Amino acid sequence: MTLPNFLVIGAAKSGTTSLLSYLGQHPDVFVSRSKEPNYFALAGLDTPPVGPAPPDILQNMLYNWSRTEFADYLALFDQAGQARAVGEGSVRYLYFDDAAVRIQQTIPDVRLVAILRDPVARLYSHYNMNRQIQLEPLDLSAALEAEDERVANGWGWDWHYRRVGFYGAQIQRYLDLFPREQLAVFLYDDFVTNPQKVFSEICRHVGVDPAFQPDMSRRGMVTTLPRNLWLDRQLNWPSRLQSNLLKPPLRRITRPVQRRINRWNSLPVPDLDPALRRQISGLFRDDLSQLSDLLDQSIPWYRNG
Repeated sequence: MTLPNFLVIGAAKSGTTSLLSYLGQHPDVFVSRSKEPNYFALAGLDTPPVGPAPPDILQNMLYNWSRTEFADYLALFDQAGQARAVGEGSVRYLYFDDAAVRIQQTIPDVRLVAILRDPVARLYSHYNMNRQIQLEPLDLSAALEAEDERVANGWGWDWHYRRVGFYGAQIQRYLDLFPREQLAVFLYDDFVTNPQKVFSEICRHVGVDPAFQPDMSRRGMVTTLPRNLWLDRQLNWPSRLQSNLLKPPLRRITRPVQRRINRWNSLPVPDLDPALRRQISGLFRDDLSQLSDLLDQSIPWYRNG
């Protein structure tokens, strides 16, 4: 039985997909092919949490990669072989209360990695991702106003825009359960500015050669907004028609056409209104002060908030 000996626990919209792709290139690292299996956050969950779409749509668009049964989770690491570092990345782990406890109970010696992004930029990116896939019907101000009610009504993590950015409380939860040396925390700004340096430090943290240089030329997914909502839904929401069109051998023809239409139907995300940015920044001030104390370092977003 092989369990991961490292986990990338978050934060959402903070470069974790790129990081995992780099780690997966390392000859001494095995990374689960299943993106965000979410086991320690969602263990035992039978149906997806509530959201602004039917459960089958939410399952297909947000939870298809998740593993909620232990045997299914273990199977993700069957091909790890002799890899020195075996891991996966699920950004829900940083936020979910139960995740940290389950991880500590199951793999107490695991090495943990977190990359944290300016919580306002993270929130706006997360919100626009939901807008892109048509799972957010409200404008940003209204969505923030609705967050408490949505949480009370059982809406899932994907709409906890404000709460997901309270890093200080989330990091504290892990430090209450794990020795400080098992948790490596990095800032997204540093990862963007000098990805090789941060990557090398993460390699050192998980116990593999830090001199390895992965191909970092491929850029992560860029969030856009659909020009035509109906067309976007026909192309990208799960349906019987889409399933048939994307089956082999038709997929060789239809997939490139789908990508071309998606590119035409994509608009750039507008900048966040400065006044709204200032308003949102104030929500995180106390938490960022706590984070600065926990990490014993200056937090640039706290200074700029």
